[in-house]
Amino acid sequence: MDGAAGGPARPGHRLWTQQNPRRAGDGCQPHADADLVHNLDDVPYPFPAHAFDAVIGRHVIEHVQSPLAVIIELHRIVRPGGWVLLVAPHWTNPDFATDLTHRNHLNSYSFRNLTVGQEVFDFYAPVRFRQRPPYVTLLNLWRACGLEWLVNLDRRHPRWRFLRRFWEQYLNALVRGKKSILNSKSSNRTALHLHHEPPSIRAHSS
Repeated sequence: MDGAAGGPARPGHRLWTQQNPRRAGDGCQPHADADLVHNLDDVPYPFPAHAFDAVIGRHVIEHVQSPLAVIIELHRIVRPGGWVLLVAPHWTNPDFATDLTHRNHLNSYSFRNLTVGQEVFDFYAPVRFRQRPPYVTLLNLWRACGLEWLVNLDRRHPRWRFLRRFWEQYLNALVRGKKSILNSKSSNRTALHLHHEPPSIRAHSS
């Protein structure tokens, strides 16, 4: 399953979804290679449980009315051991505010309450993912200074995870993010990627 906010679907993907039917062109493009157009805010989706090996959503989750409802539904339709890949801008992306349809601000910890062992509050939803540390890319200046490498060091060495937290909590207002990838595997072995794209890619997709 492949969903996006605009633009043609990539070859080999069967589905095209739209997060908001009021936005002209969202998922409704006649040249899109799609078997179905569906509003992601309209749950449940017209698919049986465990129908897909993978779900890919490009620049959708930041637009939906209820990201929690969408994540729960994606968890339902992906088979155990499957993948969910979500692409969205990090909330500190300087271009985030230029799209007035953006509703949801996302960072490295947006799905922690759905992640096994990381829940601060465990009552939001019955689904769980097992998450790898996210991969974050920073604006070019900070990447050149090596800060991107430091923020992502916990992907290889978990004891350095305090660097990511320090960046997310204290530095990212200045050291702006641009792309982040969250890898998670749920209690039924479904993996979740949340991938924050840089402005240059988002401009072609949102």
